[in-house]
Amino acid sequence: MSKLSSAITRIVQVVCVVLIIEMVCVLFAQVIARYVFKSAFSWSDELAIWSGIWLIMLGSALVAAKGKHVRIDFFVNLLPPKGVRIMDALDDVICAVTIGIIAYHTLPVIKMNAKALSTGMQIPQSIMYLSVVVGAVLMIFFFVLNAVNRLRGAGAEKAGEQA
Repeated sequence: MSKLSSAITRIVQVVCVVLIIEMVCVLFAQVIARYVFKSAFSWSDELAIWSGIWLIMLGSALVAAKGKHVRIDFFVNLLPPKGVRIMDALDDVICAVTIGIIAYHTLPVIKMNAKALSTGMQIPQSIMYLSVVVGAVLMIFFFVLNAVNRLRGAGAEKAGEQA
């Protein structure tokens, strides 16, 4: 499983880097076009916003892969090591279920926007909402993997290294 999670993590990292580079290039080109050539692209801001949304969802999956999502662990850290592992695994399961609920409720939004075209790029708006489901599926995968690793005795660091 560690090879699969490592491969998925690497692919998501590359996609995130490509999205950042694309956003910088598109916005830079937009600034040049607007202020040097007195003309603007109708699609550039929309593309940057959509890329940012995809970047947030994929980045959230990377954070889940490393087991570094925000958590308040003051009381959990007062438990013995086995209790900490169990509570951390429970936390991962709760996060996976919550993300699953969000993804489930996003599906009708995707279907509803399948025929609605974006203003600037003229592509289905459902592509933007699909980022929630893709990110959620990746997060669920990593949360479940981390929970299993924690219950087997691997700490958050080891679970994150595998992912």
